[in-house]
Amino acid sequence: MNDPPPNVAKKNVVGTVDIGRKKILSEELTIRFDIHQFELLPSKRGLVTRSSNIECHGSSWSLIVCPGGAMESEEDEIHVCLYIKNDAVPKSEGEVEAKYRFRVGSKVSKYSSVRTFTKTSNTWGYLNFLRRSDVLDPSNGFLVNGTLTVEVDLQVYQEKPPTWVPKRTQTTKDIMLRMFHSPKLTDVVFSVAGQKFEAHRIVVSITAPALYDLAAEATSDEDVEIPDMKPAVFRSLLRFMYLTELPNTAFLREQGRNLLEAADRFECKNFKLRLEAAIVESVLNKKNAAKWLLFAESHSCALLKEASIDVITKASATCIESDGWELLKKSPVLVSEIMEAQHRKRPRSGDGDIDSMSVSKLRSKLEEKGLDVDGTREMLVKRLKTS
Repeated sequence: MNDPPPNVAKKNVVGTVDIGRKKILSEELTIRFDIHQFELLPSKRGLVTRSSNIECHGSSWSLIVCPGGAMESEEDEIHVCLYIKNDAVPKSEGEVEAKYRFRVGSKVSKYSSVRTFTKTSNTWGYLNFLRRSDVLDPSNGFLVNGTLTVEVDLQVYQEKPPTWVPKRTQTTKDIMLRMFHSPKLTDVVFSVAGQKFEAHRIVVSITAPALYDLAAEATSDEDVEIPDMKPAVFRSLLRFMYLTELPNTAFLREQGRNLLEAADRFECKNFKLRLEAAIVESVLNKKNAAKWLLFAESHSCALLKEASIDVITKASATCIESDGWELLKKSPVLVSEIMEAQHRKRPRSGDGDIDSMSVSKLRSKLEEKGLDVDGTREMLVKRLKTS
């Protein structure tokens, strides 16, 4: 039997001196990468697919995937290769020490040992993370609607503990949302079909100049009457003015024309332009294209007009049978434009000279120059040519 250890007198430690750099491990943060249409990615051995960069722990990271395995992967069966890459260290003289863990569905790796990301060695990961056959097998659930989601848990070593900052900060949108719902400090009341809407003149003046002009004519204790307007449409207009939020697709289908008329009437240009794009994306179809074309022409909605003509030229048989075609036939100018589009050698695009540019490209070019992007196609072309 061993003797018990001798009693050790309590040491009177006067202090601790650190020699070298003390490593402080950061909190764990997770980066999520969604790899869409994974099965269609190049799957030849050694071919690489790389994500765009994302900021995490004060550094820039990207994901590198070899859907058919890297050249160094096992050869008996095809594996999916995953790497995390630090894209900041090659541009600096420093280095980043980090630990990482990969997660794809139910497959979770262990935390790596400490890896040093340097200028010459900035990529770490797993050569044989998952068998490709397992990823493509629907019963494993790795692919959701064709998308493979890769999550990377990341911790880095820091020189000193990070300074605490609130994780939940009040954004401008938070402030505007409170203003939208609160009657405090409102200084104008709009009356729409008997319903009252309180607002702030400063917000109205910035987002809808024509509506502000109406408010400016009223006294502080006088309601501003808005005739020929549905309350639900006006509320959507106000909500966009405060929060830049569009109504849902169902409301767009039901009230799209009224919303565009309100945006045009009150010079809420941003609302008008975004409504146009949303209607083109989710409302316009071959059954209503004729009606939308007539509307777009009368309200200088260049994008909507161009998209309506495109739909008609591609599905003319169905469009001719639609409700709006009889009215459309009464406009020789629009019928002529449809015929020109049908016989044009190629659709308008983002390339080439100004006259052949699509409305989207014209607006993009004008926006880059800080010019007005609203108006007919002819106005946009002229504006860009004279800029």
